[in-house]
Amino acid sequence: SVIQSATDNEKIKLLVKDINDAAENIAVFSSNLMGFAHPAPTALRVSLLDKVVMGVEPIIRGSSGSGTEIAMELEQGCRAAIDAGQIEQAIMHLVVNSIEAIENNGTITIRVKHGSMPEKISALEAELDVKERPAVILEVEDSGCGMNPEDCEKAFEPFYTTKKEKRRHAGLGLATVYNIIAKHDGDVSMESRPRCGTLVRIY
Repeated sequence: SVIQSATDNEKIKLLVKDINDAAENIAVFSSNLMGFAHPAPTALRVSLLDKVVMGVEPIIRGSSGSGTEIAMELEQGCRAAIDAGQIEQAIMHLVVNSIEAIENNGTITIRVKHGSMPEKISALEAELDVKERPAVILEVEDSGCGMNPEDCEKAFEPFYTTKKEKRRHAGLGLATVYNIIAKHDGDVSMESRPRCGTLVRIY
């Protein structure tokens, strides 16, 4: 900034950096909060999900550090009725979480494939799997620190976070992903264990 370049006082430079960081955190938090509270309308059109992932691949690789390996396993021809912009947003939320989890030392794998999604009905207050319907599946898996079962159960709740530095994302990333996929008539699941990485699967 202008102030940092105009002074040789290291204490002032550090204070200005702290102010800039705080302002950036507030801007990111405000943007995430507004996006969560007032999501954009969903405009669905049949698209190739593998092509959508390929479109954000340069951003993903640019966001990751030199110690992060990005692997892509994209089955071609995976068509689904999606809002491409919102799916890109969901992918980036998941990738950012994975980048933070591996701390620039590990692998993030993104997969797109054909599969099926369990359909459930409620009977006598119990959920029963009754059948499966064809679906396109998007997975983001990392080799990071992982989470315990209690955190997994709460991971998609708004404002819930396991990060030590809570100001920047405020626990809205996974909640936003869940809302986006719900608007696509889809589902989201998570598998994770401490020190064994995390797998998020979107149907």
